[in-house]
Amino acid sequence: MWTICFVALIAWTGFAHAQSAKIIRLPSGEEVYDLSGEWVALIENYGQAAAHGTYLDFVKIILTGNFCPLTGQITNPIRIIGAKQKSHAPSQESGQAGRELFRGELDGNDFSKLEMISDNGKAFPCKGQISENGNKITIDAPNHGRITLTRK
Repeated sequence: MWTICFVALIAWTGFAHAQSAKIIRLPSGEEVYDLSGEWVALIENYGQAAAHGTYLDFVKIILTGNFCPLTGQITNPIRIIGAKQKSHAPSQESGQAGRELFRGELDGNDFSKLEMISDNGKAFPCKGQISENGNKITIDAPNHGRITLTRK
């Protein structure tokens, strides 16, 4: 009996602390994840960027796009920009706060276009995946780097 109560208490605590996804309702009625805000980023450089190593950083995602003139709501296509906020990067160039780290466009709750931006401004096409709850994003640019973002 005590075991069942203990397991139920742990499960309830986990549900109570789980973050629900932020949602934007578009004028079309479609609901998409609101990815804007601050995120913790695990940045893993590999391939041609391996010299920059692996480190934690903080990223702010900004949503941009068209806005409905009547409602002021954002409409498709929704563009995202990920910029470094504070940095613990090993090199000064890649550690500049405010530097664009990635950009792309959303199609529903998936990326239709996504690019990772190197410290010298070069854009690398990449693939991204948004978790089912909208609180984790994985971005991978082959032979360059991987970014795993977790909502703060």
